[in-house]
Amino acid sequence: MNKLRQCSIPLFLFSLCLVGLSQTPDKRLERERERAYAREQFTKNFRDLQLLGKGLLQDHEAIRLTPGKLAKSARSINKCARTLRSLIALGEMASEVEIDKEIDTVPEFDESIRKLATLISDFAHNPVHQSNKVFNTDQAERAQTDLLTIINLSKALEDKSKSYARSTPRPPLK
Repeated sequence: MNKLRQCSIPLFLFSLCLVGLSQTPDKRLERERERAYAREQFTKNFRDLQLLGKGLLQDHEAIRLTPGKLAKSARSINKCARTLRSLIALGEMASEVEIDKEIDTVPEFDESIRKLATLISDFAHNPVHQSNKVFNTDQAERAQTDLLTIINLSKALEDKSKSYARSTPRPPLK
């Protein structure tokens, strides 16, 4: 009986090793799938955020923007920005930037829509997105702060969209 125990312990340990080895490739494959999905989601939301911001500004400048379209665009921008924020694994480096949530007049809407488009452009062109080899904490903090401000400003625009009034055409920004 004692010899059986002595033989069974190494066999048991060997079987544990085999089970551990057989799970490792599966776990590795699953982690790679999760990373690929996260990259795909980041790319999609990053692109959509830019397209939505550009479209919102163009519609506003061409006086094609309606309160309903503003609400829908602002909601979509907010969703993309929140998704990107959850996918960026840099911790909480963002600093809250005060934004004017009382957007009621034509000039306030104009200023807020332009500011949102500028924030989206600044976020998208932040050098932190260009290279994953060099990490600059100032650039990462700026990107996170821009993203948080995009979230807050798009929410404010969505909330106030019912009172959006079309303005007279203004020359586009260069």
